[in-house]
Amino acid sequence: MHAAFTTYLGLWYTGTSRWPIGTHIYDEDWDLLVILDACRVDVLETVASEYDFVETFDSRWSVGSHSHEWLAQTFSEDYSDEIENTAYVSGNGHTHETFVSGNYPPDETVPVCWPDWRTVDIDDFGQLDMLWGMCLPPEIAGGQ
Repeated sequence: MHAAFTTYLGLWYTGTSRWPIGTHIYDEDWDLLVILDACRVDVLETVASEYDFVETFDSRWSVGSHSHEWLAQTFSEDYSDEIENTAYVSGNGHTHETFVSGNYPPDETVPVCWPDWRTVDIDDFGQLDMLWGMCLPPEIAGGQ
């Protein structure tokens, strides 16, 4: 089963890195975008009435099947003009892995995989703050 799954992952990343599935955030109209990673829309709907600041909420199909793929797909060279005007504040550890360490999905060894990630560099952001790395010792956080 593990061999079948990792083969599937390799084929998935090979395809979706070239032809993303989902709605890209830069194809939408927004001034401030807050992304709650792993926040289920049905749960948010249940508690929305308890918070005055939750006026509306919506969902989209993501361009990534998990955070690491989403980062690699979202911050791609195709959107470099938008990214240079983006202040991105992240508490996700994959942010460091992607933009500092230069590691891209898949996160494990797969037998077949030829992804074509065209992710921008850390310097291409207008501002990039990685909060997750601030909680780690410098030797683990890469000096962040």
